Amino acid sequence: MTITVRRAQGSDAEMIALLGRLTFRETFGGLFEEREDELLAYLNQTFSVAKIASSMAKLQNQYWLASFNDLPVGYAKLKCPSANAFIDDPVPAQLQKIYVLSEFITHRIGRALMAAAMDAAAVAKVKTVWLTVLNTNDRAISFYERQGWIRIGEVGFSIGTQDFLFRLMKTEIGQD
Repeated sequence: MTITVRRAQGSDAEMIALLGRLTFRETFGGLFEEREDELLAYLNQTFSVAKIASSMAKLQNQYWLASFNDLPVGYAKLKCPSANAFIDDPVPAQLQKIYVLSEFITHRIGRALMAAAMDAAAVAKVKTVWLTVLNTNDRAISFYERQGWIRIGEVGFSIGTQDFLFRLMKTEIGQD
């Protein structure tokens, strides 16, 4: 088994858009069983190739693509800077996405993606990185807690007619 993580380039926009759509549906599709139209609208808006390419072109965004035996299976996105009212740091970063196809979650792909993003944040001299995770996504919350992330609040987010509660978490870089 070979896991590789590399910094994504603009030419990877199609792959990242596809991985985003697939992993979002795998993880959250059950929340939209009676609202498939709302899920499709969200997927089309959030994971269009044009939107991903535009996001990748922004200087504050960095993407990584993870492969398992040369097969792309996940990606991560770090936004720096990314202010947040809950964070007492003038230049925090946000781990906006860390998505892995469900079949490959047990292979530590998420950990490899997180390491790449945290290394980049350290190089940028970021002290605090934050993220949001759906309050009912126990597997992801447990993953982040094992990596040293702590809960600092909650925020709401709407997709279509549905409202969701997300846990706001942070980690400090270079803290022992």
